Amino acid sequence: MKAVVTITPKLKASIIGGDLLKQVSKMQLDSSDIVRSVATGSIANLAPFLETSLVKKFLLAGYCRALQDSNGNCRFAAVTGLLGTIQMYSAEDLANNLISQISPLLVDNFR
Repeated sequence: MKAVVTITPKLKASIIGGDLLKQVSKMQLDSSDIVRSVATGSIANLAPFLETSLVKKFLLAGYCRALQDSNGNCRFAAVTGLLGTIQMYSAEDLANNLISQISPLLVDNFR
């Protein structure tokens, strides 16, 4: 994924918005925790090259999916990526989609 992020500025917008996003979405569903974490982390690196309609559609869905992951590293990558791309979302998008995903993570189940 690191190589893909390096060559992304040279790719056409249709390739980034189509094939590349489909592959990253598939990687987020992989059985390996490491692959899911890397895919989630790379979403933030692809964000500057996405159209605004894809940002709302793809990034929010990708981060919401990662926040529900059982692996803590994947959830951490989602929160970190979200903080890096927070300026791309409206307050309404954050309130409607992400707060409901993040708030259950604030409860300490190990008490």
